[in-house]
Amino acid sequence: MDFISRVRLTAATKREHDLLAFKVDAMCIIGASDGTLSKMSQLFPVLCGTNPDHTARALGYPNFEKFLESEYMRDAVERKFEEDGKKVFSLYPDRRIDRLLLITEKSAESELHGSVQFRYKLCKLVRDLGGHSNLVPLQTVQDAYFRRYNEPLDKRCWFEHFETRSAQRALHFYFINELSCTIVEETGVIEMMLKYPFEDIKKNIIKEIKSYHGSDTTEIENEPLEPQPIEQVNLHVLTEPERRAVQYFKPNIRVQSASSEEPGRKSPAVRLGLGERAMMASVAKTVAARRNA
Repeated sequence: MDFISRVRLTAATKREHDLLAFKVDAMCIIGASDGTLSKMSQLFPVLCGTNPDHTARALGYPNFEKFLESEYMRDAVERKFEEDGKKVFSLYPDRRIDRLLLITEKSAESELHGSVQFRYKLCKLVRDLGGHSNLVPLQTVQDAYFRRYNEPLDKRCWFEHFETRSAQRALHFYFINELSCTIVEETGVIEMMLKYPFEDIKKNIIKEIKSYHGSDTTEIENEPLEPQPIEQVNLHVLTEPERRAVQYFKPNIRVQSASSEEPGRKSPAVRLGLGERAMMASVAKTVAARRNA
């Protein structure tokens, strides 16, 4: 088999894989919605992270609707028309499909509930930083988030909750009812503040949790409305590798050069990166808390 044939075979195999993945996603969306095209188009980006029309066109179909009506989907998807003429898609009964949809729905429900909890956590942090009356830079929010929760508010955190690594995109699409965000033209810094009084934001989020997730909100309801100090509440117990790393990156330790011509002359301290500075801040808070205990 020559090189061109191998390339063609690889491309064909990739398309088959992409088609199957898109088929499974479409079946999950049909099962998790009322089967109407409008509802599925809204739900698809939330649960699958992509635009169904864009994916369909990339696979050679005019749009998502034509993909659902294609010969490729005929063994799994049935098209019906209601009395008012509305087109509805449904799945043929299959135990394997029912189990797959159940797992998908539970996973999606868990992720959506986690994102709502995260929205409340971030709004509460903006409130504590004076965001009820002033614009707060994103960097300030990130620093306070690490101090309070011992984890970075980075791209991985945004992706975990909203399936996007862009803080700007997440704030724009998912905090539209809670935060007003702006970008400083000169510096490109993202700044934010509460769009409404925190009491109203809290009520709306509690209502959302009860209506869509049915979870207990007693803990959130009992939390104070007034701004709270930014302090570290989750103390991290260092493991042995972390303790060794802290000693290695400790800024007040200066290594004396044995080969230096001037005895007693010390080399400059190593400049710490963000990760090392964050670790040192965590250690300092932990030590201080233990001393005051």
